[in-house]
Amino acid sequence: MQEVLNLVRTTISNKAAQLANYPVPRVLAICSEYWGTSTFFGPEGAAEIMYGGTNITVPINTGEGTARPPELTTKLQDAPFIRIKGGNPEVCRQSISAVLLVHLDDNACHILGLLHPDPAILFPISNLPSIPFARVAWPARILKVEWIIGEPEQAKFPHERVRLTMEELHDGVQTSKKQCGS
Repeated sequence: MQEVLNLVRTTISNKAAQLANYPVPRVLAICSEYWGTSTFFGPEGAAEIMYGGTNITVPINTGEGTARPPELTTKLQDAPFIRIKGGNPEVCRQSISAVLLVHLDDNACHILGLLHPDPAILFPISNLPSIPFARVAWPARILKVEWIIGEPEQAKFPHERVRLTMEELHDGVQTSKKQCGS
């Protein structure tokens, strides 16, 4: 999972400057056809992406009372929107309002969204009402991913078969008043 987290964060980092300076919300779609993407881009994977990966921390009892129970922790090293600077968490990559995680298979595309906790421009999730979005409550001492609009399950959009004649393949398809490709 660490390689996937690093790849997703690197992709988001590389696109942040490109998406800056537009006066509208900016949404980045990350798509993959890899068979395992359904797990990485599913609800549990999306939470791991938001945290940049989690660890199970088990406090050691030094003999001075009872040890605390194990807990999930993160160093935020591959988190796309939050980082540690000077020992304190802060938001980063504010030029990206949201990220769509898109898994493509033979029959459909499966989509989840990640919202930036404090973007330069908010993305109105009502524009994509059937896609569930995750976000991290911010600011917060304890980070928690919450789901907005729907259940934490990928939205599924079946592919539609498109059939073109040989003439359409050769000459293009009329999509507007202009010929395709002109």
